[in-house]
Amino acid sequence: MGTAASSMVVEYIPISNLLVEELDVCYPAGITIPKRPLSELLADPSLGDQLEDLLQPFDPEDPNSAMIRSFKLSKILRTSGLSEKLIGELSAHYPAVAGDQEQYDLVVRTRDISPLDSPARLHGMEALLTSIQRLYAEHFANLLIDTEPGEKDMKTAPKIVIQRALVTESTGVAMSFEPKSQAANFTSVYSTWGLAEDILRRTVARDEYLFHKWSAEKLHLVYSRAGEKEFELQWDHGLKRLQHRPLNRVKERGFSLSPERAQYLGTLAVRLEKELGGPVDFSWVCDGEKVYLIEVNLRPPLSPTTMKFYHRTESTEPLLSGQAQGHSVGSGRVRIIRERSDLEDFQAGEVMVAVKTEPDWEPAFRKASAIITEKDRRVSHSSILAREMGIPAIIGCPEPTLALRNGQTVTVSCCQGQVGHVLPGRIEHTLDEFSLEKMPDVGVQLMVNLSMPERALATAQLPWAGAGLVRSEFMIGGWVKIHPLALLQPQKLNSDTRNALDRLCSGFESFPEYFLTRMTQGIALFASAFWPRPVNIRLSDFKSNEYARLLGGDAFEPKEREPMLGWRGASRFLHPDFRPAVELELEAIRRVRDHLGLINVRITIPFCRLPEEGEELLQLLASCGLKQGENDLEVWVMAELPSNVVMASDFAALFDGMSIGSSDLTSLTLGVARNSETIMDYFDELHPVMMKSYETIIEAGKAHRTTVSFCGQVASQDPESAALLAEMGVDILSLAPDALHPTLERLRL
Repeated sequence: MGTAASSMVVEYIPISNLLVEELDVCYPAGITIPKRPLSELLADPSLGDQLEDLLQPFDPEDPNSAMIRSFKLSKILRTSGLSEKLIGELSAHYPAVAGDQEQYDLVVRTRDISPLDSPARLHGMEALLTSIQRLYAEHFANLLIDTEPGEKDMKTAPKIVIQRALVTESTGVAMSFEPKSQAANFTSVYSTWGLAEDILRRTVARDEYLFHKWSAEKLHLVYSRAGEKEFELQWDHGLKRLQHRPLNRVKERGFSLSPERAQYLGTLAVRLEKELGGPVDFSWVCDGEKVYLIEVNLRPPLSPTTMKFYHRTESTEPLLSGQAQGHSVGSGRVRIIRERSDLEDFQAGEVMVAVKTEPDWEPAFRKASAIITEKDRRVSHSSILAREMGIPAIIGCPEPTLALRNGQTVTVSCCQGQVGHVLPGRIEHTLDEFSLEKMPDVGVQLMVNLSMPERALATAQLPWAGAGLVRSEFMIGGWVKIHPLALLQPQKLNSDTRNALDRLCSGFESFPEYFLTRMTQGIALFASAFWPRPVNIRLSDFKSNEYARLLGGDAFEPKEREPMLGWRGASRFLHPDFRPAVELELEAIRRVRDHLGLINVRITIPFCRLPEEGEELLQLLASCGLKQGENDLEVWVMAELPSNVVMASDFAALFDGMSIGSSDLTSLTLGVARNSETIMDYFDELHPVMMKSYETIIEAGKAHRTTVSFCGQVASQDPESAALLAEMGVDILSLAPDALHPTLERLRL
């Protein structure tokens, strides 16, 4: 700080003066009491012997001993006076912080307490001295109880920060990384109205801003979300206490920080990271006119992403068995879901048991420790999402709702290949972890299948070659939740649906802009997370019955007897009734590529029956500003129909890549309906007929130098299948996130 070592009080400067000037940083007036021996800060030197006795070793297993010592120590520090030297220096510096007329309140905290968690004000020199003694007492009393023996520094007092209290319009924290995924290529900003204590206690939903660092010139905002905030916390000067105040409707649903200020804070985080040589976070306050830096923390190096895999250690007879989805393990109490209303009682950490799940159960999936169902299939919504979330799931269990009972504790183990087991009680499994900074050379590119934008950041920390399949219909179902035609033609909706539409789209310029904003942010999260690795966005492949489940969908969807073979994929996109809807989807992709510069986004066309359809679709894309080959745009097609196999050469000549969807292709080639229970034994993605189909597509790809990817679930489910496909010459294996470890283990043999 540029002050003499003997000084007990120094000016508060959160970063060096050079950085303050260079980065144009504002910070509140303040002073600090640096860390120093506690004995130097107390008025009565004789207290040293009493403190020494209290700090002698004691039995850490005896809670009474620790509590009694803590109480005595706290009493001594609260009642003893501070040294005359400290009081003198505080008095000398006090006017610079509180003002000559003591017109400002102060905020006081120890350095290890978040400034967002200490919003209470004090006024006057006497209150300041009392507060300092209280902080010392609380620090050492807590240290005596909470810290392991041998780790205590009971002789050095913590640094204390004393700052002028600011008028607070909004507060929050910024980080030079994304905290959940530890992604170093992002910068995060969080904010709320008023004081941010409510953010820490999660009593209000915070506003979030996520920036990507791929451009050296500026940060790019890829995601923002305004949390619903019913009230703000402010200091009531009349009552001299914190008070919650209700927010008006505009503030309740609006952002507490302007885009420009969020951008400034994100940029500041990047600069501080560069100057300080490591990841940083800092707290800030905005008074309505300026943003003030409150405290900066240099964080330890970010943890490398690890892969986890389980081994069963106990031999226990299973209660039930079925097809394992994923490779993880979960335990919890059973909750049987017989109808949708039962989800209201579903608690975090429980095991979901049902005959069959539905796509709109997704919020409950997020709380489940495991899922057990009877009639779900590997390609069902729940199976796909469970694998992406890392939740163990077992499908095809015989009558689980009868064999299990509510409240029963079970362990769902999917770590032993394709058969998963429901075990009684909590059965221990060993958990191994290892990090992977570079993908080993296994003769084939390994990419990942994803559906949920919020999973992209963590998944992308592993060295996948890219995202081989991103299912946009999951974004529409989970993020947008509204049928796109309902946003374009709201006049066709009934009053209840229209009211629901108004609520969801509140705060957006228009109904279509709601769709564009949500989809653009979802796609941008995928693209920025993997940048510069390619990301294949498959245009929405909802069938008519699935589209009808979206808000407003029943007003626009036909009731088809065979939706799987009906109005889906390319034929839907080209139909005049639906074309305006797909144009919205394409505009979101164009914004990501053109406005944000994320040209690693590719487009994949689903369910394209004929090459003629493919040609029309390429024309449609070009008319929407997405011309194949322009600005490195690649357009791929799903190979999931027998016609894609028979005319593989024509499709390979037309598109930049072909992605084999083995589930639909097997169903349509072998004539097996997905929901058929009586002939499912015929559904075999590795049948010789299917292997011949894959071979035909691969050969056509090689002949036309067109990339061929395999994204079917069978490669994720069975490492032997993945190895077989790699030997056949497929260029890319696109896997479920949890399939990387077993696949690598097999391919490296």
